[in-house]
Amino acid sequence: MAAPLSTLDAWILVATMTVVSFLPRAAFLLFAPNLPLPEVIKRALRYVPAAVFPALIMPAVLITDGSIDISLGNARLAAAAVAALVALRNGNTFVVVIAGMLVLSLLKALHGAA
Repeated sequence: MAAPLSTLDAWILVATMTVVSFLPRAAFLLFAPNLPLPEVIKRALRYVPAAVFPALIMPAVLITDGSIDISLGNARLAAAAVAALVALRNGNTFVVVIAGMLVLSLLKALHGAA
């Protein structure tokens, strides 16, 4: 079993990991802000937010107790489905979030589902 980290070691680890994870992302913006990009790259970069958002949200929606739950009892999945339908009909992000929250709250109140 490894020895616990001292407070100083923990802070050094946090600082090092911050630099290691931030520098590769920031280097592109800091050192080459006016770098001309090919049009195909610019077009591809426009889709990054639309791809990242579902990648961040879907594990929280689909995973329950460490396994994938696509059952009718998954209140988060039902709320996400309603939010997706509202998003298709109404592009207002605020309305989409409120609809999803209302459905999730209602299902949790009715069934105690998470």
